[in-house]
Amino acid sequence: MGVAAHDLRTPISIIQMYSKFINDSLREDQSELKEFTSLIEKSAHFMTGLINDLLDFSKMESGNISVHFGKYNIEYLISRIVKLNQHIAFQKKIKINLVIRLKEKKELVFDENKIEQVLNNILSNAVIEFYLQRMILFFKKP
Repeated sequence: MGVAAHDLRTPISIIQMYSKFINDSLREDQSELKEFTSLIEKSAHFMTGLINDLLDFSKMESGNISVHFGKYNIEYLISRIVKLNQHIAFQKKIKINLVIRLKEKKELVFDENKIEQVLNNILSNAVIEFYLQRMILFFKKP
């Protein structure tokens, strides 16, 4: 599995690099194309993280999984995940309304990659697989 994951890393890196190149060379009046290439780049970056997780599979089997805690803005993370899934939802006539009500806008401590993976899976599965008409996620301050 480690070899396969390692072999996937190169084409994903190429996709990420060329989408950034295309995005950087687009004119300002091509904002919709810029947004699409930016989403491709961010998705490729996310896939690179998943591949890195596959490379860590042997660590998980041995009980040595690595978790990288840091202070992150959960509102920014959720907004980014919604933006990644917005276009596909729009094409399926699904409207995503994001309302975040935090009493305090402070950074929370969590593993950004792991939380991003979980939240992105929830939202993308809802949009791609399950054809939900409405989905409500609640985030409550601990």
